[in-house]
Amino acid sequence: MRRKYGKILCVFLAGLFLNFTGIARGDDVKTHYISSKPLVLHSLPSEDPYTEYDSAEIFADANNNIIVLSSFGFSNGERDEKRMSLFVSDGRTWVNSESILPQYTDWHRMVNNGIFQAYTVNIPQIEDRSHVQKVSVYNLTRDMRLFSEPAQIIEMDENKKAFKQEGSRVIMKLLPSRGNPNKFFILGYYTEYSLNPLDLIRRVTSAGHWGFVTKPFLTTVEQNKITGYYTTSEKLEINENSGELGISLVKGAKIHHAGIKYREYCNNPPVIQYSSFDLFKNNWTEPVELFKGYKRSEEIFDSFSIPSLACYNGNFYCAWSWTVVDTATNDRHALPKDSGVYFCNKTNDQWNKPIKIADLGILPQVFVDSYGTVYIFWIDRGKGLSYKYKTPTGWSDTFLAVKDAAIRTKETDLPVSPVSPFGIAVDKDNNFHVIYIRETVRKNKATEDLVYVNLKCTKR
Repeated sequence: MRRKYGKILCVFLAGLFLNFTGIARGDDVKTHYISSKPLVLHSLPSEDPYTEYDSAEIFADANNNIIVLSSFGFSNGERDEKRMSLFVSDGRTWVNSESILPQYTDWHRMVNNGIFQAYTVNIPQIEDRSHVQKVSVYNLTRDMRLFSEPAQIIEMDENKKAFKQEGSRVIMKLLPSRGNPNKFFILGYYTEYSLNPLDLIRRVTSAGHWGFVTKPFLTTVEQNKITGYYTTSEKLEINENSGELGISLVKGAKIHHAGIKYREYCNNPPVIQYSSFDLFKNNWTEPVELFKGYKRSEEIFDSFSIPSLACYNGNFYCAWSWTVVDTATNDRHALPKDSGVYFCNKTNDQWNKPIKIADLGILPQVFVDSYGTVYIFWIDRGKGLSYKYKTPTGWSDTFLAVKDAAIRTKETDLPVSPVSPFGIAVDKDNNFHVIYIRETVRKNKATEDLVYVNLKCTKR
């Protein structure tokens, strides 16, 4: 009898302990994450020459090295510069290095067949009549720093191979070709301007916001040479666009893309849409509409965050945040029943109806671990970084992964959308690694810290 009551007591105490320590509840729970102490990797001095972080991203390579890449503005009094900081950790120590980027330069990165590579892209100016964009590829040295000279340079000469009537082109992302380190893909969007005289007049009177169409493109690069340009077959009217490129990933013989259509400068409602590019046929599929926002009006303005996309065993998962603005009060939270974090998935080649999984969260990122469990992380303003995971019967409770009310979030205008330099990566051991910007006040001056947190996976 004592032994029986002893077992009951042990079970009761174990359940109480799990509940007290915050481990997710339920029979379908697989993992729990313990947050490390936040580590400040870099701080911007509060002196005037420094501005703020433009970006912060994090990756895990094939050797489980954690790589953090960030950029920030700097002014030396005569001209503005952009500086790039690289931090690499093998789990024990951090190696950091800093590079000064040329003026009018953007940068990108990817893990190419398990190897991290950084890319810089020059932005041609009006006085540059060649309009040639150059993509420079940089590799890591053995001591985990960036080489000072690029390993290869690819020229995007639009006058020879690209698009007729092209006004401008923006490179948004570079994607690897699985199994072929000498091949990769460049994705972006380009602008076509109308030659209709009436549209030209409208363009002048609207400060350039009339008479153009933007569409995505894909470029294939093999052995340092451009081997093809491909655009979507989408038919867009004047003053419409397919929006900012969004997110893409390579799976099998296709590139899968989730983006925003009608993102800005038109009266149509913004749309989250999905399409794919067939690497054998070299063509885009017709886009599938996943979610539609409100029609723009004087009372309401809404926008989506850049979608996040993940894949596991042929199933696709997409998440985004929806911000609804009451223009009369300029209140970003005027309609909490609509604003929030949304999710939908594709199974058996069919996209399911989107569902809302959190109120007022912004900038969600979706991941799938090696067990096939789907996680969504998002910034919970005034609290920190929250997450949920998908269960066989629905979604778990909301958990606070990183408690930090000072995570920097901002909202841009036209379109009104939340932005925040932060990123998440998952390694081979299902640990999540988080990088974000924290706003800090020192000596009555606001500055910013680049903060790293490790979410260690523990099994129940």
